[in-house]
This record gives sequence, C-alpha cells and structure tokens, in this order.
Amino acid sequence: MIAEDPKSAEVIKPFLEGKDIKKYIKLKTKNYLILFKKGISNQKGTEYANKWKWVEKTYPLIAAHLKPFETGAEKRYDKGNYWWELRICDYYNEFEKPKIIIPAIVQSANYCYDRTGCYSNDKTSIIGRSVKPLGL
Repeated sequence: MIAEDPKSAEVIKPFLEGKDIKKYIKLKTKNYLILFKKGISNQKGTEYANKWKWVEKTYPLIAAHLKPFETGAEKRYDKGNYWWELRICDYYNEFEKPKIIIPAIVQSANYCYDRTGCYSNDKTSIIGRSVKPLGL
C-alpha cells in the first residue's frame, strides 16, 4: 500500500508480537498495524459530516482494505469513536521512540532494542527512555 500511495505510511506502522522478540537477532517485522487513533477522524476530517468519507478521500487504499472488515469492527468493544479507530492509549507516542521491548512469556532473558518505531501487542512490555544515552 505504501508503495502505491506513500501517504499511507502516515497510518501504517510496523508491528511486533511477543514471539517476534529474540535476543541477539535483528528485528524483522512481517506484520503491520493500521493506526487511526481515537479522535483523529473528528480532528482531521472536520469538513466531512460522514467521517468515513474523510478516510476514503485521504487514504483510499487503506479504506478499500478496511471496508470488508466493517461489520466485525463495529462490534469491537475497544474501538475509538468509529469502527476504524483504535481505543485511546496514553503511550502510542512511546512506540515511535527508541525503546526496549520485552516479551511477556519467555524461558530466558529475551529483549530487543528498537530504534525503528515498532508497535507491539499485549504480549510485550516496553521500556522507553526520556534521555538519550551517550554514544547512541
């Protein structure tokens, strides 16, 4: 989608599951998250009464991809203002920053340092940093 419509990169984020985290192995993302944060449609689509029209106009490929999932997404308990939005999360911005990602279930110490802005699921914990250490 990003190759066809570079604007899609604004909302397509690399995504890791806990099982993707291995020590000493470079991160490889095979999965991606389409991230419309709660409230973004109302904020950015002010000139549209129907906010889905804003998504279709701004991100046509993503809208076409999401449309078949509308019925199921409408039933989600953890959505934002609209079925295509995700629920509110206080630390979305932390995923964009360098961080340590730790899988929730491990037999030994597995963790990785992510500089690329990967998002991860509830099978991980993240440790962000507020000050950049010397040398990095």
